[in-house]
Amino acid sequence: MADTYPTTFRFGPCAGQTKRLSKAEIDSGVTTCGGAPYVIAGTLHGTYTATYQPDPDSTAAANGARSISGWQDLANSVGGPFAQSLKRSQKARAAALRRLR
Repeated sequence: MADTYPTTFRFGPCAGQTKRLSKAEIDSGVTTCGGAPYVIAGTLHGTYTATYQPDPDSTAAANGARSISGWQDLANSVGGPFAQSLKRSQKARAAALRRLR
């Protein structure tokens, strides 16, 4: 029977799971778990650590979509309710200053 080594998975679909990997998998530096790619690092207390590595292209696309959505939300907020509130605040302040004079 081939030697296997305990490996703890961090993040991704297998987060927190510990599985035994073969020497060849450890030596390759990469593995998959739950269909997701993981990079194998050194040991901590005799257990290897595999960290989830999402596809950089899909992550960039998802972050880009969220960024655009965030900017649209900000622009809508500044152009709509925020601008109206600012105008009301300025009018109220001007009226208060007139009363004080």
